[in-house]
Amino acid sequence: MKGYKEESIIPLGKYNEQTKKPEKDTLRWFLNHTLALCKKKVYKKEDPKPSKFCYITTAHFSKEALKVLEEKNNSKEKPKEISCFFDHESLIKLLRKYKMKKEINIIKQFYSSK
Repeated sequence: MKGYKEESIIPLGKYNEQTKKPEKDTLRWFLNHTLALCKKKVYKKEDPKPSKFCYITTAHFSKEALKVLEEKNNSKEKPKEISCFFDHESLIKLLRKYKMKKEINIIKQFYSSK
């Protein structure tokens, strides 16, 4: 989970050809670096399992990042029961569904601009 102020935008990010890495603090960093590292370390070749992910943030995603995430939501990487991403509004909605009032109050106290 990434905790940012509600008005923050998580961009898709660019890939740096010189460093051969995506920009940090972007969706590309998460997908191509963090998630890839987890797949490599956690799931051993002797016991291959399909990997799923869920990117949760208290901020918002850029339009370009949302497009990629929506595509991922229709892939094998999507968890069965939930979306593969939650932004500020969808996270609050999910927490309300499960009556998680304390968590909602924490998000409003520390991450909401209202």
